[in-house]
Amino acid sequence: MKLKKVELFFTTVLVPIDFLTIFLAGLTAYYLRFSNYFRGVRPVIFNLPLNEYLWTLILISFLMIPVFFFAGVYRIKRNTQLAKELARIILACFMGLALIAILIFFQRELFDSRFIVLVGWALAIIYLIIIHSFLNWLQKKLHFYGIGVHKIILVGNSKTADNLIAEFSSNKYSGFEVVRRIRDFSLETSQELAEYIKDRDVDEIVQSDPNLSKVETLRLYDFATENQLTFKYVADLL
Repeated sequence: MKLKKVELFFTTVLVPIDFLTIFLAGLTAYYLRFSNYFRGVRPVIFNLPLNEYLWTLILISFLMIPVFFFAGVYRIKRNTQLAKELARIILACFMGLALIAILIFFQRELFDSRFIVLVGWALAIIYLIIIHSFLNWLQKKLHFYGIGVHKIILVGNSKTADNLIAEFSSNKYSGFEVVRRIRDFSLETSQELAEYIKDRDVDEIVQSDPNLSKVETLRLYDFATENQLTFKYVADLL
């Protein structure tokens, strides 16, 4: 499976960005709690110096990164639906809240600062949603200009193949571009395609015709494996 440099960039850059975002959310919560407005609403009756809090906040921000990995937030961004990505973020934040609750059990200084914990948690979700939504938009914008687009070979002589070509041609934000279409996958076609991809950037090969013979389908799958192409099958049932 080939990975585009743009996808690797967006996935890699998320780690430090998320760390800083979580840190910023916790810092915002701290300053809100000690602001004149909230001190007027409810006086601060606990002692939590900023320097001590910062060390705790750095620790929590570091610990959240493996939580995000576990929740699947850092999967390679291959045209991921934004709703699914945001759902993983919210799940990771709930897991993080449980982790913070465990830390609270061992650090009594935070027992009386539930405001900071809950507001920091809520702000982290808001900040992360904003950041990830922006990065998702930016990646799709790059797709519009042909940057990071997956170049695919479409195999099949079906209406589905026609529809896919029309969709990818009209929707520049899809992240896909059909660079060649072939009707079948005979031995001759396989040899021609091997020559075609030698000096060309091809990422995926998509079978969009269920009427290909079993021999052709297996040959197509083996071809994709040998040439490190992502193989996809588009069902034509509906």
